[in-house]
Amino acid sequence: MKSFQHPVSLPVGQLLTLLLLAADMMPEEALEARCERAARHLLRQEVYVAEDEIRCPHTGQLGRRSPQGQQIRRLLENIAEGGPVPTAQGLAKGMRLLPLQRHLRLGTRKTPTSLMQIFEEGAMLDHVARVVVDLGVGSHPNWTWWDAEVVATSSDGVQWLIQRVRRGARFGGRSEPAQGGYLYGEDDGSPWVLTVPVHVRTMEEAQTALAQARARAVQP
Repeated sequence: MKSFQHPVSLPVGQLLTLLLLAADMMPEEALEARCERAARHLLRQEVYVAEDEIRCPHTGQLGRRSPQGQQIRRLLENIAEGGPVPTAQGLAKGMRLLPLQRHLRLGTRKTPTSLMQIFEEGAMLDHVARVVVDLGVGSHPNWTWWDAEVVATSSDGVQWLIQRVRRGARFGGRSEPAQGGYLYGEDDGSPWVLTVPVHVRTMEEAQTALAQARARAVQP
């Protein structure tokens, strides 16, 4: 198998998003352990098991599976089949590299963005990425959170509209017309996510899409 080299491929970038979920609530050692388990899966040494999953010590079968673990294993299989195969050290390096590159891109936008705003937006993207996984919301096969940005927020700050960047994308080239984004919100403290078309760029357009989706949901 080929060894991992720069630049990071799209599947590896998607994998790193999943490995970094809830990173703000985990010690560095736990993130490194995720990288180690992922690397061993790629080498066919053992099956990746997420922290909230249970594997039978006798049969080795997973007795409880999680959405995060399921998606990580699917990506690991895709990477193992197509290569290049990242090492644990390569994954750990990517964990540091991709957030930094996203922060740098956010800082070069035409609209002045403070350092605090850059980190806040990064945290918003990471939060919605986790909710999307937990809720099992589908996305375009080439979607990556490293090329996403918050394009609008509601006046109360509860709803966030997220789309792929139009300039400075890290993956997939300049044109990805099929990729839509997400509208995130909360109802009584419970998060929800709606996929929206790529042309939805304002909160007014997002509210129209939300109303249409809710109307379809109540149709007999």
